[in-house]
Amino acid sequence: MLLSKEVLLGLAVFHRSEFFRRWNQLKENEWAFADWRTRLEFLAPQFDLKSRFKLPARIQFVSMLDEEYPSDLFQLPQPPLGIFVEGQLPSYPFVSVVGSRKPTAYSLRMTRSCVKKWVELDFCIVSGGALGIDGEAHRSAIDFGGKTLAVLGGGHHQLHPRRHENLFREIVASGGALISEYPPHFLPRTYTFPERNRIIAALGSELFLAQAHDKSGSLSTARASLDLGRNIFVLRPPAGDENFSGSQKLIDAGAFALVHPDQINQDTSLPRWHF
Repeated sequence: MLLSKEVLLGLAVFHRSEFFRRWNQLKENEWAFADWRTRLEFLAPQFDLKSRFKLPARIQFVSMLDEEYPSDLFQLPQPPLGIFVEGQLPSYPFVSVVGSRKPTAYSLRMTRSCVKKWVELDFCIVSGGALGIDGEAHRSAIDFGGKTLAVLGGGHHQLHPRRHENLFREIVASGGALISEYPPHFLPRTYTFPERNRIIAALGSELFLAQAHDKSGSLSTARASLDLGRNIFVLRPPAGDENFSGSQKLIDAGAFALVHPDQINQDTSLPRWHF
């Protein structure tokens, strides 16, 4: 089978789950399937790709075969077959910003200040479009004249949360984009948000964690960033504040504790550490 954008679109729309189940099984023979293209060429002919999918207006599909496909995604053990894009994919570099859906006034204020600094340094802000810190990161990027990218946990026609529909429109109107590895009508599910988080982690050359408690989903993004060798900035918590218990554990394990946005200009390269 000749690999093409249409083949990858068909796999992403009709066979994604089964495709990646088989993809992950090939890890057992990594010596033979180390290269992503080799895996793709081996697996694609195993699927019935007679069905065709017509992309809705304003949404494009950027496949693994396209030059526009973000190269950092290839660092993931399970890179998306492609990403569905509404808007304009901003250019690099990216910084990922994540945190609690129920942020404190302090973490919101510091998120806004830090985003302002990264925008001044010509970074595009990547986040997940959720309530709380994600929304503040996107809004701040727009307010300060920067570009922002929202990685969705479902399809473009199933936007979540609904309260951010206006924000999502503003992201696109300001020159940013909404992206998803799921087809437009795919409903968000519990498992799609951790999957989404790995993309947020991969896109950012750095990650800023504004606030996380012990069981925060943001910690999965931080772990993915660590696995990819990214620098992580963790907002230093107020003493004894349980809203930041997950943040404190990262700092105790060796993450860079950010106190002021001006530290973003400093060299924050750290020895390898684990969480």
